[in-house]
Order: sequence, then C-alpha cells, then structure tokens
Amino acid sequence: MAERAIIAAPHFVMPSKFNSAKNNLKEAFLVSENEVGDLDMHPLVRAWFAEQFANTSPDDFKNAHEILFQFLSRQEVPENPSLRDLEPIIRSVHHGCKSNHEQEALDKLFYEILLDGENEVFYLRDRLGAVTSNLYVASCFFDGEFEKPLECFDESDAAWLASEAAITFQMLGRIRDAKRLFLSNFERFKNLNQYDNVTVSLENAVDCMIVLGEYQEAEELARLSLGYCDKVDYFFRRVVALSRLAMVKCLRGSVEDGVKLFREAESVQKIGDGKPTLASVNAYYFNSVLLDAGEIESIPSRIATSMQHATSSFAEGLVLEAQARLLQMNGELDSSIGLINASVEAIRDGQRMDFLPRTLIWRGRILLDLFESGSRSNPWLELCEQSLNEASEIIRLGEMSHAKVDLHNTWAAFYGLAREMGKQKKHSDFANRLADSIGLRARQKG
Repeated sequence: MAERAIIAAPHFVMPSKFNSAKNNLKEAFLVSENEVGDLDMHPLVRAWFAEQFANTSPDDFKNAHEILFQFLSRQEVPENPSLRDLEPIIRSVHHGCKSNHEQEALDKLFYEILLDGENEVFYLRDRLGAVTSNLYVASCFFDGEFEKPLECFDESDAAWLASEAAITFQMLGRIRDAKRLFLSNFERFKNLNQYDNVTVSLENAVDCMIVLGEYQEAEELARLSLGYCDKVDYFFRRVVALSRLAMVKCLRGSVEDGVKLFREAESVQKIGDGKPTLASVNAYYFNSVLLDAGEIESIPSRIATSMQHATSSFAEGLVLEAQARLLQMNGELDSSIGLINASVEAIRDGQRMDFLPRTLIWRGRILLDLFESGSRSNPWLELCEQSLNEASEIIRLGEMSHAKVDLHNTWAAFYGLAREMGKQKKHSDFANRLADSIGLRARQKG
C-alpha cells in the first residue's frame, strides 16, 4: 500500500526514484519489506508522506482517508473483542476525523463500539486496559496537543471528549494534562447546567491537585464542589466531595477537622445506600489518615467492607495496601509483603499510574522493615531500591510532589540502613523542604 501511495503522488516522490529511496530507508531501518514485497514504514516516514500528500493534494488526501474510513469502519467486530479485533475500528477513527466524518467516528465507533457506551463499560480503556490506545483514539478528536476538542462538536460532545481524555491522562500519570482538562470541563458543564458532571470534574481536579501537592487550591475546589452538591439529586456526589475536602484538610494539618468530615461522608453514605463505611478511593483516603495516626481499631472492619464492594482490580489494590499497612504495624511482615506485592500488581493491572507510586513506596518501607527485623541475608535492600526507582520515574514524569515527599523520606531510611549517612541527610532535608513548600503537614491529631 505504501508503494501505491507513492506512485499515486509522483509530484513529491517520482516513481523512477522509488527503489532508490526505498533502499536508502531500508538501510536506515526505517522501512521493512516482506517476502512478497509488502512494505512497513517507521511512523516518522509515514508522517512525512502524509504531510507531503496533504500539502500537495488536499482533495486526494481527504478522499484517501474517506476510502480507508469506509473500508475499516465496516469491519465486523466479534463479541467480547480483543484489542487486535478492534484495531481496524481504532484506525478508522483517525481516517474518519480526516475526511469530515468526525461525528460518525465519535458516535458510532468510539462511543458505541470501542467504549461500549450503551452498557457504560468503557471497554477499550477499562475492560481491555488499553489506556494508551484509548488516548490515541481520543486525540483524533482534538486540535493540537489536546488543546481543545475539534470545532465541529457541540459543547456537550466537547465536554464528554475532554472528560475521556482527562481520565485517560490521569490513569497514565500525566497529571497536569488531566487537571487542565478537568478544569476546562468544569466551565463546560456549568454552562450546560449539568451540575452532576460539574461536581465530578471538580472532584477529579482535586484528586489531581492532591497528587501534584497543590493543597490550598485543592481545598478551594473541594469546597466549591461541595457547594454544587446542593444542585445535584444524588447522595454519592456529596460523599465524594466531603471525602476530598476531608483528605485535603488532613494533608494541611487539620486532621481532627478532616476526620469529622470523613465521618460525615460515611453518614451520608449510610443514609444513601446502607453501606456502613466508605469504599474505593474515599475509603483509601480515610484509611490512610487513620493508619498514619495509628488509629487502627476500626481498620479491619473497614477493609472487609471495602473489599466486599470493590468492583475493579484498582479498587482491590487500594484495599490490599491498607491490609498490608495494618499487618506491617502489627509486625506481621511476611504476610504484609505478600499483600503489598498483590496490591502493586492490582493497581498496575488497573492502569492507575496516579496511585501506583504510593503503593511502590509502601512496598519499599515494608522491605526495609524486613531487612531491619534481622533477615539481612535476603535481598530486601536491593528489592526496596528497585521499588523506589520505579516509583521515582513515575513521580518524575507526573510531577507528583505529594508522593515525592514520601519517596525521599523512604530513600533517607534506605540510606540510613545502608549506612550512607550523607545520602540519608540529603534525602531527608529535601523531603522536609518539599513538604514545607507545598504545605504538607504532619498527619497526626493535635
């Protein structure tokens, strides 16, 4: 197909020069050719030809996309398709957006097929875990680097697209991009008078700000979200808004006020659906605060309830982390390391890079405890270093200041046990400076 495309546009690659160009590209490992002469090109080469084609023959360029869209979008999709089964549909979205079929590509392909929107399962993103593929599809509907949805979409579709892109960015750990899109959607949904979605956008933005260490702004948005809950006839939005405000209050040092807000959220939850405690991320936040403060009496029952209502591997991973931390505090380190390893894999499985660093750091801390407990012949320090290095890279890419404080405190403990006191002090001092700069306070009562 590449050869036919080149010959069809002789004004930018003459057919007579095709073989010479092809051989040069093959020597540079930018083009490969199989035994029957089919060519596969490096994305850079594809992009160059696409740009030349679009600039020199815009009508032909659009018609070529039209042909590919019509062909690929009509491929049959089996029940419970694999990512490979969905590949033609994924490719057809791109061609549809290049041939004035943006709305059809959104409604019929992205929403109905790739996300199974009618059943609200977000198939490509959540069921298959194909998060990067989901982001690629979403990118087809945006101008530039996700600056804004294409002008052809109305405000409602634009808001939906921005939400899908933001959630995908959040899962991939690109927190600033996610935050920007969530905040832009706050305005869109407000203009549409969709107050349920207003609160969701604000709550997700608060989650991003917590990860980024922007606690003051997070508290302001959490209060704003709580105010909009008066316009929403759904109790759970108030549960989430109260939990987010509670967490930010705790991070800023007002643990007593934060715990009161968490308990208020639990009361709203119990009245709304009968569940005695919070679940998922709301429970994760509250459990973290209680464990940090050493208040573990209610943790076992909270863990049991959270696991009962966990609906994804990600949610299960959050519960397993709390279990591991509880066992660590009780000195049951062999059981604790097994659970924290399971937590890491469950959160990784759920494709939640925004939460994974904290769990990796806790794994590092449990490994340090194992080393310190006397099992020094085992490779606990080496495994801890691997876990912290993985967390470091995710934190760096996502600018995750919140987890960065915990990371450097854990590195300080690591180097203390490794008897490298200079490095211990360096990491400890850095953690203290960063905590001061973002306003992270000690999370104990009083």
